[in-house]
Amino acid sequence: MPKWRNIAALIIKTTVRMKRMPGSLFFQFLLPVMQISLMCLCIGGDPKGIQVAVVNNETSSSSFSQSLLSFLDNSSVQQVNLSHAEAFAGAYNGEYWAVIGFGKNFTSYLTKRVIQRQVSKEVVDGGSVHVWLDLTNRQIALMLQKKIKDAFEGFVQYKMSSRSYLLSLPVKFEEPIYGSMNSDFTTFVTPGAVLSITFYLAVGLTALSFVIERKEGLMERCWVSGVSSMETVLAYLISQLIIISVQIVLLLILMLLVFKIPNEGSLVLVISLIVLQGITGTSFGLVISSAIDDEQNATQAALGIFYPNLIVSGIIWPVECIPYPLRYISLALPQTYASEALRCIMYRGNTHTLERSNVRVDQEEERKMDVTDRDGDTLPSLAMAACEGNISRVLYLILLGCSVDSQDDGGWTTLHEAAAAGNTECVQ
Repeated sequence: MPKWRNIAALIIKTTVRMKRMPGSLFFQFLLPVMQISLMCLCIGGDPKGIQVAVVNNETSSSSFSQSLLSFLDNSSVQQVNLSHAEAFAGAYNGEYWAVIGFGKNFTSYLTKRVIQRQVSKEVVDGGSVHVWLDLTNRQIALMLQKKIKDAFEGFVQYKMSSRSYLLSLPVKFEEPIYGSMNSDFTTFVTPGAVLSITFYLAVGLTALSFVIERKEGLMERCWVSGVSSMETVLAYLISQLIIISVQIVLLLILMLLVFKIPNEGSLVLVISLIVLQGITGTSFGLVISSAIDDEQNATQAALGIFYPNLIVSGIIWPVECIPYPLRYISLALPQTYASEALRCIMYRGNTHTLERSNVRVDQEEERKMDVTDRDGDTLPSLAMAACEGNISRVLYLILLGCSVDSQDDGGWTTLHEAAAAGNTECVQ
């Protein structure tokens, strides 16, 4: 059994050693602050000041092309009006990330596309916005696609006001089940980055501390004085927990209060998971220090595992994108499940019982999704389909289990039996 007196003596020894190196201790507290700040500031935001060449063959200031361009986000997209030849020459030279082109009859052709029932291919082509992208940088290209799409939606809303729905896509994205429509890549990366920072700071500190103490002879003195290996490990874990606790407090303050990363779950679970990841890093540092006797080799081992783990653990890119042979390796790494668990806690509100927040669907959403109304005061979807003569819809609802109470009016029972028997004339 480990003796707490020996553990306390080892903790005091480690504390005295830390006091003698205030610069190193300050760096351990400053480094996670710098890392999380740089990550939130430099990763995931929209590019700014992207130059785009605009070839507008319409000269009128009241044209649709001018109105559409006014809805582009000027903070992200800088428009440069050029001729056709100058625009493409600049794009090929890398001066512009995209070329946006409008035909000389864009306004009239677009009007015809909206008003007329049948139009020629020439009208469709002339009433379209033509965009040529530089896809060497996919993030910038995706941002430009989104900004142009948002500009067109704003233009349609401005021109058609209450009738803008006529030009909307037949696919409508409702309010997300989890997360926000405005969430960015920073939101995805941050939980994994916090765990990665905590893990590797613990790895480096523990591995180097053991190797240095072994070289200085402190470890041999501890063995001679009767300290067991279990007591040594427990003392280092407790000492590391003190440093990890300060690091976690600084990380959470910056992440939640300064950079406003959302947290829908329990803060206790968030802290517990980060602490466990720090203990895992400490354990891995002990493994490195026990296998390697030189601090240079220990540093190389800690750095060598960092980048592969960062890539394969799903911290900066989803695990689902990894090919299957590597995905099995990914699942065995310590940060793969931890990163996904922290995202689920922070963004989905999952608890330790894996219960998820109830998704509330109001009556309007039920009507949109054509959910069967079982209220006795309103007409069920089955009756509505029958009244419309939609026999296939009636049969479909019955197959889905849309049951009608046999104790109701006899007409309902007859309708149910006729539809089940496929008697079209009776149902109509």
